[in-house]
Amino acid sequence: MTHPGHIASHTVAVCAVLILAGCAQPTQPVDEPQPETRPFYLGFTPWPYRSDSDYMEIVYTYDLVQEYGDIVTHHFQQGIPYPEAYAMRSDPQATGLPGYDAGSGNHSLVYAEVDLRIGQTDAGGRVYLAIDCVDSLRKNLVGYYGDDWDSDGSTEQQPRPAPWDTASFSEQRVADAYVSYARAVIDAFSDAGLEVAYFNYASEISDLLLNDPDEFDDFLVFADRVHSQLEAAYPSLPLMISVAAKHPHSSETAEIRSRMDDLTDDIDVLGVSVYPYAFFQPAIEDPDDLPTDWLSAVADMAPNTPVAVTETGWIAEDLSIPAFPLQRSASEDRQAAYADTLLREAARLDAEFVVWFSLIDYSYFWDNTLGRDDLSAIWRDTGLLDYDGVTDLAAGTDLTSVSIDAAGLSERQAAGVWGDWLALPHD
Repeated sequence: MTHPGHIASHTVAVCAVLILAGCAQPTQPVDEPQPETRPFYLGFTPWPYRSDSDYMEIVYTYDLVQEYGDIVTHHFQQGIPYPEAYAMRSDPQATGLPGYDAGSGNHSLVYAEVDLRIGQTDAGGRVYLAIDCVDSLRKNLVGYYGDDWDSDGSTEQQPRPAPWDTASFSEQRVADAYVSYARAVIDAFSDAGLEVAYFNYASEISDLLLNDPDEFDDFLVFADRVHSQLEAAYPSLPLMISVAAKHPHSSETAEIRSRMDDLTDDIDVLGVSVYPYAFFQPAIEDPDDLPTDWLSAVADMAPNTPVAVTETGWIAEDLSIPAFPLQRSASEDRQAAYADTLLREAARLDAEFVVWFSLIDYSYFWDNTLGRDDLSAIWRDTGLLDYDGVTDLAAGTDLTSVSIDAAGLSERQAAGVWGDWLALPHD
């Protein structure tokens, strides 16, 4: 998802109270047999459940997400190295991104992040790649990814340096810098023998529309330029944006739907990020209470465009975040029911892929590295694997011989549902 130590960006105001015009009938238990094939790939982000100085659990997480899926998400949220990327726009494979030492040939920071991800992804592996163009609050153009972008330990992105500090989505130079950086990353993955199967240039861009419609208008100019340039460079690579799903009958969904026609020419696949237990109002605590169009409402926004679930999950333990406030009851049974509902609906929609955010509960990571952050608690207990919170893989351990039991992990019921679908041939 993002570099270990930085929480994924989901900026919906969970404490908002929506007055809904009406509700669809809830979904009903599904009794029909599972299909014989699946249309979608199944995958996870490499979000770690523990991060120690020897990085053993981070590496083990990569191993497991590739064992439990057939596509890996690599989501870069740190920003864009604007001046450096713009300067190398005529040659995206040039070694000019921040941290590159021409004397020693070392790639530090920006390339180190790319190299880390490439090095832990199996050769020949399939990748869903995303590079954010909007900031973590989904309100403005993304910040600067420089050589000391996390030196203060508190921010994901640095302020854009002059003259980029006044840049806007509508400027040609911004699209050019973004494309140059995106091409450098895409080419790095491809050159390493990995298949970049999908590329998302605007994750959860619907929140920008809801937060600042005028800024969204400028983004549309950016989207047209980025899509045109990347399509010319990679004619066979599906280019995406994603929508952060709200309750299908909310005013927010209606507003997003009203503007989707402005984007359909600039997307090849429409992604959806969806967490009904957290971001639907009224609250959804039981998957059996999901409206029948909980997922199709987004797919229907672009009826002639393939859909993919770029991020989702469901908690298996009760959730209490007084700061928002957010209170949800949960269980392994409900998590498994959501996984079943999700994958059946994805099959019905002929989805391209489905990404479950976190394969493993990260309560240890949350307690320690994340400092019990309120926002990150929303996804803490969504893992298909539970972690005992104690077992620490020793440095130098041969991870190929480690069972999940020996690592302090155990499968939840939803892992069985997921595994049954993974076992089906991809059609």
